[in-house]
Amino acid sequence: MNGAPTPLRQERTVEERDFGVFTAPILTLALQALEERVLLWLVTLGAGAVWTVTILHPEVYRIVAASLYSGTVLWPFLYRRRGGG
Repeated sequence: MNGAPTPLRQERTVEERDFGVFTAPILTLALQALEERVLLWLVTLGAGAVWTVTILHPEVYRIVAASLYSGTVLWPFLYRRRGGG
């Protein structure tokens, strides 16, 4: 109660570290860890799961969703992997 205004934000001290500096390199390493083969497996397993649900419970929206997944994710990834793009 010395009459000084209340600070609106807390000032950083020398001991505090800015972890934002480490964010970009860590994300880069994480993305490099997911190699193309791992992504291929994930995309293929995802397509298999989507089509399995579609086959077990065939509805128009599920068929459209599975087709869109295959057309926009699976086929471009396979086409790029074969060296076509």
